[in-house]
Amino acid sequence: MKRLAWLIIIVTLPIIAFFQYKKYTKFNPPSIYQYPVNDSVDVNYYDPLTVQKYYENIYNIESLARELWYNKGIDVKFPDMDIDGSRSEIKYYNQLWATTKVLQEKLVYSTKLKQEGFNNSDIRSIVENGVTPTFLQYTEKQSLLQLKIGDEGQGVWELQQILLKKSYEIPFDGVFGIETEGSLIDFQKKHNLIPSGIVTKKTLKKLIE
Repeated sequence: MKRLAWLIIIVTLPIIAFFQYKKYTKFNPPSIYQYPVNDSVDVNYYDPLTVQKYYENIYNIESLARELWYNKGIDVKFPDMDIDGSRSEIKYYNQLWATTKVLQEKLVYSTKLKQEGFNNSDIRSIVENGVTPTFLQYTEKQSLLQLKIGDEGQGVWELQQILLKKSYEIPFDGVFGIETEGSLIDFQKKHNLIPSGIVTKKTLKKLIE
């Protein structure tokens, strides 16, 4: 009787161990399936649907990866292409990942532009109209063109702010005086421009670069 009991134990233990192992591996996939979310994405992007799609894709990527492992034993990180249906499943997974990466780059770029002073309206123009940030800045600063000594006002404030950022020590008073003219002439000389002391088109383009 004892022999029979030991025989049953010897036979059943490997079976139990096998099913426990299968259960463990099923709920403990060999790879980490989390998509690395970038903290620099612009959650206040001008198009909220883009942000929504980005986070939906992240959820779907992780969900799909776990589903393929639980139900079909497919590890999307190291797939066995001999498993039935794995090729099409992996192709879809990779496409989803690539699409999410594109959305992420767009949202991170938006954050970078906002740090440079652009708003959602500007970013919409850049993205949808193919306008470069430099061109947009140039367009927005047309009021600086032809500024010269003796001028005063908002345009001069902006010009002085640009020159100050370029390490020129000048008064920030909205008055185009001798110091502002001298700094502008020095800037023009350094960039092989005609040192006129007047904000020409070429000078403005260099100023906003």
